[in-house]
Amino acid sequence: VGWLYIDQGRPFASLWGGSTLAGYRKQGYYTALLAVRLQEAIQRGARFLTIDASPMSRPIVQRFGFRQITTACDYTWEPPQ
Repeated sequence: VGWLYIDQGRPFASLWGGSTLAGYRKQGYYTALLAVRLQEAIQRGARFLTIDASPMSRPIVQRFGFRQITTACDYTWEPPQ
């Protein structure tokens, strides 16, 4: 599973949520899903793509030409009670 966000009218797109169930890993499904989402982004005019890849996914996305430029810190927020 995974999704693609395209910023309509701008050259930016981002890939989110790409994953496969443990029993289906190492069979090329993640790679195929990544390829389809990249192709769709390119066909829709994206020139710049971002992805937040886990350590497991990094080698795969790097083979597609992504390069790491930064790291992210996750934060959560809850409204005051």
